[in-house]
Amino acid sequence: MLALQINYTGDAEFFANIPPASWWAVDSFESHPWRVVDARTGAVLQEFVSAPGESLVRINAASAGGSRLQPGGQEVQPTQASDPPFEGWDGVGGGVDEYVPGSIAEIGLDHLGGVVLLDAEGFALPIPVPVGMSDAAQLFHTAGPEFRRPSTLALWVHSLQAAGASVDRVLITRLVGTTVYARVVLRLAGGQQSSLDARPADAISLAIQSASPIYISRRLAASQQPGSPELEVDWQEQAPPRPRRQGSPLLAPPLLQDPSLSNRA
Repeated sequence: MLALQINYTGDAEFFANIPPASWWAVDSFESHPWRVVDARTGAVLQEFVSAPGESLVRINAASAGGSRLQPGGQEVQPTQASDPPFEGWDGVGGGVDEYVPGSIAEIGLDHLGGVVLLDAEGFALPIPVPVGMSDAAQLFHTAGPEFRRPSTLALWVHSLQAAGASVDRVLITRLVGTTVYARVVLRLAGGQQSSLDARPADAISLAIQSASPIYISRRLAASQQPGSPELEVDWQEQAPPRPRRQGSPLLAPPLLQDPSLSNRA
């Protein structure tokens, strides 16, 4: 089973692979939605929202639903999963006035990793987007001259074109803690649009390869300007939780072990 957390733009982010007959504990925040899916079929086994205090969720893949037990022992029925529709201009409810045109000012790389500096129209300072070393190398490769054989990104673009779709725009949507979020908006064969969650490095590379426009969240751009009241303090407090521990019920959790064993050499 796979434990996925639904992020701030409605997409499922992978957190853990939970083997059969095992347990997994995580520090979460109240109101954060979670989804558990079958690793083989992708079928949704259960969805639930984090409640105040500690709670226990039991998943039974055979019954494809499981149950959720809160501290008082009350069972809560799982919700039904559904794909969110395309809403707003970015696909997740944001309007066109919430974004400004952007462009790549510089791509840097050192022994610690890379960074992409994005110019946002109407803002003095560029917006830094940290990327990994391999991502920076991919950006350099994409921004350079084309080779005779197609690159991975070129194949992506050619595949979209063969299916009658195209990259309409790339959006740098928000900053949560130190994580920058991005989306790729596709225009499908029938004229409909689809919005996909993407890592910023992949989204920017795809924009370069497909010659598609880049747009940056006005709020994100404003937060990077000196003296701006829109600092990221409130967004850092909303940072997604991270797994705390993972184990098997065959091994007793530390709180259930015999205290006398801790004194043995």
